[in-house]
Amino acid sequence: MTHILTQEHNTNSCADNIIIFCNKDKELSTNAKKLDSSFKNLISTYLNYADFTANKAEITKFALADDKKITNIYIVSLGDVKNLDASSSHSIGLKLSSTLKKDKITIASLINDEKLLGDNLETILKAIIWFGYEFNEYKSKNKTQGLLELSVQVNKKDIEALNTKIEQFTKINKGVDLARDLVNHPANIVTPEYMLNKAKELKKLGVKVT
Repeated sequence: MTHILTQEHNTNSCADNIIIFCNKDKELSTNAKKLDSSFKNLISTYLNYADFTANKAEITKFALADDKKITNIYIVSLGDVKNLDASSSHSIGLKLSSTLKKDKITIASLINDEKLLGDNLETILKAIIWFGYEFNEYKSKNKTQGLLELSVQVNKKDIEALNTKIEQFTKINKGVDLARDLVNHPANIVTPEYMLNKAKELKKLGVKVT
């Protein structure tokens, strides 16, 4: 499962893999523009020439290199922001998670834009948490590893509320992951006693078990 952290907006404290957003016209979000400015407008220049149509949930990757490191910029299009809803936000979150997993990215920063995303950020984060499930118990090799840590940059005043929501999402998803595990285990493992012990583990999540 992806561990999501929150922090106040600060482009200087981003990970080496940064997620930003744009609209259907390839216009970067307000906070992404600040990042672009710190990179001497190389991100916006890239968008002007990239084979990128900015359709909803379309993602393009841009690598910036200096003497010290390589920074990967993932630009995610929200499409027509007027039509952005829970369903499309969920799809964006899943597509983003899939892209990062394919690129073997385990740590990343996401720069939120409150005006552009609004409450849709929560839906995107839900999808990222949901996508983080893996069942590798019976795999001897070639275990896949998705996004382990995502740092979300938001306004300082929004941190506490978002942390509360993330905690709720995480608890719910742990229950969902438990159900997934039970389905994926063979019947000779998931005995009545095994089910009882697993049910008792839900007490840690605040579930009443009698």
